[in-house]
This record gives sequence, structure tokens and C-alpha cells, in this order.
Amino acid sequence: SCAMKRTAVLLDLAFVLHKLSRALGRHPTAVEVRHFAERCLRTDEELFRIYVYHCWPYDGSATHPMSREQIHFKASPVFTGMQTLLHDLEETDGIAFRAGELSFDGW
Repeated sequence: SCAMKRTAVLLDLAFVLHKLSRALGRHPTAVEVRHFAERCLRTDEELFRIYVYHCWPYDGSATHPMSREQIHFKASPVFTGMQTLLHDLEETDGIAFRAGELSFDGW
């Protein structure tokens, strides 16, 4: 008999979100990200853990270089959606979320 190999799946979330968004035609959920990782396993592998790497969305403000308008990134729907997804991933069984550090380096 063949012993099952305990396998960790490492996900660069930016890449996974890009691929899943194109395939689904919308932004994926935490459950869909988990299912994506599970589909990476071979038949002789069992899931040990999914490691997800991504940065928390930028929550600062900046002046738009053309319009001179003050942009508050934290107020955007993109910020809210990404923050919700990352919190959901943190709460999903079998997922270990690791956050990178994001900085605003200009337009």
C-alpha cells in the first residue's frame, strides 16, 4: 500500500486571485481559494496546511497627482473587499495567513 504524503501548499495570493477572478468572472471567496489549493494536491497527498501570502490593503491617503484630489484608500470598495477576504482566509480551517508589508511609494 502507498502511504499518503502530508503536503503543504504555498499560495501567492495575488497570483491566485488573478487566475481565479479570470476563471470565475468575479472575485473569489476564501472557500474558493481553499478549494483551489486542494486541487493542487495529487491523489497520494493529503493536505497538511495551506500557507497564504499577501499584504493587507493600503489604508493611507495620498494626493492624486493630476486632479490634486485627496484619495482615502481605506474608503474604497477594493480596500473593504480585500480586507474581508483576508480576514475570511485567516478564519478558514487549514490556512495559515502570512502578511507582507505594503507601502505607498507614489503613483
